[in-house]
Amino acid sequence: AEYILEEVNETIRDQESRARVSEVSNQLRMGKGRLDLTLPNHRLGPRKLLKKGALTKAKWRRKLGVLPWSDILLLLNENGGGWLHRV
Repeated sequence: AEYILEEVNETIRDQESRARVSEVSNQLRMGKGRLDLTLPNHRLGPRKLLKKGALTKAKWRRKLGVLPWSDILLLLNENGGGWLHRV
């Protein structure tokens, strides 16, 4: 019975993780396009968002959005109501 519960919990966590990846991906803009984080990552398995937060640069008091993923680290500029990824 515990094995079944663990499997169900793991499946739910995976679904929630995929939903978060999709939600964040829909909000990120790269120039005029969209940064698609839902594309498959062939070497490391599914991409997972580890944490979501903001950093403030003390010298300029500028906020940067920080999104550490299982395979990349995104630093984002605040852009009105959302965050903008800049290459």
